[in-house]
Amino acid sequence: MEQQLAQLHQRLQEREVELAQLAAAVQELTANQNTNLQFGQLATELQQITMQKTSGDPRDKIPKEISWINPAKGLLNIHEIKEQTGFAEIQLDKTDIVSKTNIILHVINTTEILDLITDFRTNAENLDGQHKDLILIELRHLTNKVRTLIPQETRHKRGLINLVGNTQKWLFGTMDAQDRQDIDDHLKTLDLNIHNLITTINQQVEINKNYSETFKQLKEIVKRDREIILNRINNLSMANNHCYDQMFKIHIIKSRIEHIQDNIASTRYGLLHPGILTDEEIQKYEINLNKLAYVKVGVAKSENNLLLFAIKIPKEYITVQLKMVIPVPNDQNKEIDYPNEIVFSLNNSVYKYEKLKYLNELSISKHCMYKQNCNLIKNLNTEILELDTETILIKNAKQLEIIQNCDSRKLILSGNQLLHFSNCQVKILDHYFSNIKEKSQDRFFYPTNQINQNFTDKLTLDDIILYNAENIHKIEELQVHRKITYDCALVLGMFSFPLAEDVLEAPDKTTSGAITKNYQQAIDS
Repeated sequence: MEQQLAQLHQRLQEREVELAQLAAAVQELTANQNTNLQFGQLATELQQITMQKTSGDPRDKIPKEISWINPAKGLLNIHEIKEQTGFAEIQLDKTDIVSKTNIILHVINTTEILDLITDFRTNAENLDGQHKDLILIELRHLTNKVRTLIPQETRHKRGLINLVGNTQKWLFGTMDAQDRQDIDDHLKTLDLNIHNLITTINQQVEINKNYSETFKQLKEIVKRDREIILNRINNLSMANNHCYDQMFKIHIIKSRIEHIQDNIASTRYGLLHPGILTDEEIQKYEINLNKLAYVKVGVAKSENNLLLFAIKIPKEYITVQLKMVIPVPNDQNKEIDYPNEIVFSLNNSVYKYEKLKYLNELSISKHCMYKQNCNLIKNLNTEILELDTETILIKNAKQLEIIQNCDSRKLILSGNQLLHFSNCQVKILDHYFSNIKEKSQDRFFYPTNQINQNFTDKLTLDDIILYNAENIHKIEELQVHRKITYDCALVLGMFSFPLAEDVLEAPDKTTSGAITKNYQQAIDS
């Protein structure tokens, strides 16, 4: 590999020398106007060499295996984790969480839309047969579309409709119970006769009358059209113009109804339709891509065929530091029996973090570490966990080779290791990790420096099997030991029995001394 790199480097130097020579020749030929042809040839050759030189990094021509080992301008930091508690707290990135919101209500009166279609139908009846049939068919389709907006149609007489209390029946959407209660509490009244939406006391809930105003304007236009049609204009071209004009206005209503249908369908599946916010709302609330991810929508049906779209928009954020509580084996290869959890601290409380949730939707963490009631289980396996695109956690590494092109180090790791890398590639066993971040925030863990006495060892089936195997081995050793002891005692008994008979027959001191000597020799043997 080093030889190939040297050859490529030498070729590059040779090309640079050629380029310098050609550049000098071009300068000489430029002074002579009679050598245009030679100048053109040299310029073409110079351009080709320049393109070859700038067409790419020479390292791109190196085989993949060589480029993998070739050091890149990357960063690789390694932290050894020697926690005895069975877990570690690893710092992640900071993030913004929505703390305050605004709520917009779009109120749609489907009864008013049906009345508008009825006015169109009256106008169509005054046209001739050819135009009338076409318009009536289109109006029939519109009527069916409107009837699908609300599950059950119950038409009521016009009047002042009280929306306060439990008259709203929430159909679907991403609004939570507290949002719905806030809207029910602050929603005031809608006067259908004058189409005037009364301002709410709580300015966090804003009612948008865009839909009502649109249908109101169309209704006034249709009434004026009726007066013109009733003048019985006999001119054929004028009649055609009136027909086209009515069809154009009908299509305006149709597009608005389909727009409402799309919003309902999107909300049913928890999606945000891009057209649910008006241009004025987008500008007023400074809606951007980040805010769109947090926008929530709910759809409710109220009395008298009123349809409500409640749109919740982020207003204020708070920035919090995230950290991950993750099981990590200690020196006894025991770790807490609890899944990974991302948390953050705020106002002396620890919250469980869930992406795209508002602050009031997040709950206090119930992690066993904070409640001091974790169970410890044995983990002897080597595990490789990718915490994010630039952080890797290795558990129970056993002389594990790390292949990387972040720097020139040759790494063999053991134990628990936290790897943080950027702008390079890392290979661990059969796992490949890479990113192209030139700047990144370093990762580190918070050492606990304590042994949690309240944690309880939890026996697993593997532990029981291992303990049984160890006990059986100890029992076998004890049985062998007892057998050896018994055999020794038996041999001593065999020696001592005839000696005892000799003592009975010869109790004199000489014999007694001989017996004692023989007995001692037997023991020594």
